[in-house]
Amino acid sequence: MGALMDDECKLAIMPSVCEALLRVPLDRAAGYSPIAGPAPFLEAIISDLFGDSPLAAQSVAAATPGGTGAIYHSVVNFLEPGQNALTTDYFWGPYSVITEHAGRGIDTFNMFGEDGRFDLDAFATGIDRHIAEQGRALILLNFPCHNPTGYSLDEAEWAAVAEVVRFAGERAPVATVYDCAYLRFADPASDHWLHAIETMLETGTVLVAWTASKTFAQYGARIGALVAMHQDADERQRLSNAMTYSCRATWSNCSHHGQLAITELLTDPDLKARAKAEREDMIVMLRSRASVFDTNAREAGLNVPRYEGGFFVAVFTPDGEKTAEVMRDEGVYVVPMEGAVRVALCCTPEAQIPRIVEALRIGVDAAGG
Repeated sequence: MGALMDDECKLAIMPSVCEALLRVPLDRAAGYSPIAGPAPFLEAIISDLFGDSPLAAQSVAAATPGGTGAIYHSVVNFLEPGQNALTTDYFWGPYSVITEHAGRGIDTFNMFGEDGRFDLDAFATGIDRHIAEQGRALILLNFPCHNPTGYSLDEAEWAAVAEVVRFAGERAPVATVYDCAYLRFADPASDHWLHAIETMLETGTVLVAWTASKTFAQYGARIGALVAMHQDADERQRLSNAMTYSCRATWSNCSHHGQLAITELLTDPDLKARAKAEREDMIVMLRSRASVFDTNAREAGLNVPRYEGGFFVAVFTPDGEKTAEVMRDEGVYVVPMEGAVRVALCCTPEAQIPRIVEALRIGVDAAGG
């Protein structure tokens, strides 16, 4: 389950967000939103991502129904029908659904090398394959706080990834999507992803999928945005036109009420500070769960990737389906993948983690691990 629950198994909510929703005048909320979203909303999101840095001046945006809408916009605008997006072999399952529904597909590269770090060679090979086969590449990177593994690229990995993308952009059109669903659950001091954008923009387009679902624990409001970045002003205008056209052709416009409330949360100093403090409490809860999980998992001899934030962790296993099946017999439910299972720390009370780890140990052993 991809929603944050407290240790009493109740949906974790942010009082500041509830207040912001109540503040919106009903006569404004009831009206249509501009197709691409109100300008203050879009400006607030760009500022939330980039502040007043030069990256903000190179950005345009359009409102989407959550991060899912942002991924959809990326797929339909940067791939022709029949072409594939490229992502890691561990990925958020709906990528396949989104691309298939849009008449495109998903292709993967090996995420982890033998050293447990990001497999840069596999990444570069995957991009080369897409350029050779379809004359372009659309790359989906779900970092920081990767779903389903909890992995984040470190400074060296980001720099290397950015160079690979920059070089590829010299040979063909390349667009890179940052799926930033869990960005605000990462270490705020880590800005390596921003420096990587600067490098990628030297030769290509960068897209950022932003969502209020995780950032403000407001999954039902379906508020998100796609931020498109390019160094050329004329190209930015074309990007804005394309995104607006896609909005009108699909959902027409997004929840006006939600966009107005999120704008307040991003711009009102008091609400913004309170939301940040409330989110910090959630982060502390998640990291405490992750610490307990890591301790128990290592004592049980489980093989887990590096966790640096987000809602999920993964455990490697020879047979994900078999591991999940055995765990179900133990009354514990995880999501099976090829070579791993995903554990949702976001909705697991801390007291239940030792039980989950024991079920994982049984399941992995049964799968031959």
